[in-house]
Amino acid sequence: MTEQERKTVQIYYGHRDQPAMANDSFTPTQFWRDHPELEVRDFYGVLNDKTRKYFELAGPEDHSVKQIAKFLYQLDCQNR
Repeated sequence: MTEQERKTVQIYYGHRDQPAMANDSFTPTQFWRDHPELEVRDFYGVLNDKTRKYFELAGPEDHSVKQIAKFLYQLDCQNR
């Protein structure tokens, strides 16, 4: 047991020709659209429904972390 706060990141991915394994995460554009390496863009380029819906709501432009959180909260509330 520790008194220190811990944070974890879980990444779900599957095969490119299969549906996404989870829809509880969001993939930032820095990985699938804007990354300079094709291999990285291809790896993250199979977008799940949550990521697609986010960009339908927020548009293609970059947003502040605070604004991204607001959009994601709105999506989570809509899809309960």
